[in-house]
Amino acid sequence: MLDLFRAKLLGIEPEKFKDFQTLIRGYQLPKGGHHSTIVGSPTSWSWGRATKAEIEGTAGKLWKFAGAGADPTEIDPPAVANAGDILIASHDAVVNPAVANTWEKMATIKLGMRNGTYRIKFTINRGGGYIMKGCVYRNDIAVGTVQTAEVNDADEEYSEDISGWLEADEVQFWTNSSVTGAYTSGKNFRVFAQSSETSKDITP
Repeated sequence: MLDLFRAKLLGIEPEKFKDFQTLIRGYQLPKGGHHSTIVGSPTSWSWGRATKAEIEGTAGKLWKFAGAGADPTEIDPPAVANAGDILIASHDAVVNPAVANTWEKMATIKLGMRNGTYRIKFTINRGGGYIMKGCVYRNDIAVGTVQTAEVNDADEEYSEDISGWLEADEVQFWTNSSVTGAYTSGKNFRVFAQSSETSKDITP
């Protein structure tokens, strides 16, 4: 139980002791179109009141936090994605075809909140003179250029800027090989943009 003596040891000023007790026991919001806010640190803080709009912010805006002790600011969300060199999501694991001469989905990245254009890269490799192809798909439909590995026993990276992406679309890596197993492979399926994004790898 926190009493006035222990509060003094913690550096809590006597005049703020009752407010601190209210804080740790649970504060009941007063009735009306406002809410209480706490500003400051555990040993230096104050009660204040803010309107519902001030707490929730402006519709369609994002909060940007600048660190401890700094007030957050409202910013506009990036409305459009542009191809760039900032990695936003990847599936780098090596994948090998399970069925010959058939297009197979090897990796999937789910986009975040921005529509627009993304730079998409993947690496394919063929051995023993076999054929290995790779292509970018959108929601199970091919949208990229079909790339074919040209050099035997060498990793070949392909990059393509593809537009028309929408929020929550699936960016997919599909391959087609003339043989199954480790003779051919794909890896380093990566999505890039000009700024950070909340996309993620959802490959099973």
